[in-house]
Amino acid sequence: TASTDPSTSSGQAPSTSSGLGSGVAGYRIYRNGVEVGISPTTSYRDAGLSAATPYSYRVAAFDVAGNQSELSGPVTATTLPASSNHAPRLSSVGSQVLQIGQPVQFAVEAADADGDVLNYRASGG
Repeated sequence: TASTDPSTSSGQAPSTSSGLGSGVAGYRIYRNGVEVGISPTTSYRDAGLSAATPYSYRVAAFDVAGNQSELSGPVTATTLPASSNHAPRLSSVGSQVLQIGQPVQFAVEAADADGDVLNYRASGG
């Protein structure tokens, strides 16, 4: 949930001409104790994580004056395991004998060990 600044009782920075309002301006995001980003909202998308790895997150709200809250309690999330996707194995295209000016047409079909299917068709003259 959004943090509130006790001096404004709101989660939004008050509008002032100087920009020095005391409302919440955003959140600092910490992963495993290291600041990894800032978000102006209560959402944050982390990137560059390793598969099947637990990460601990904490956040701190800050205001436009530079004041920062205490860190939140930790929340742990574990990334999904790496995909075991394999490269597709192509089926034979076979050979064709063509006459000059005859259009060329062929299809390639493949499937990988996971059952993912690849179809490719080409034609031209």
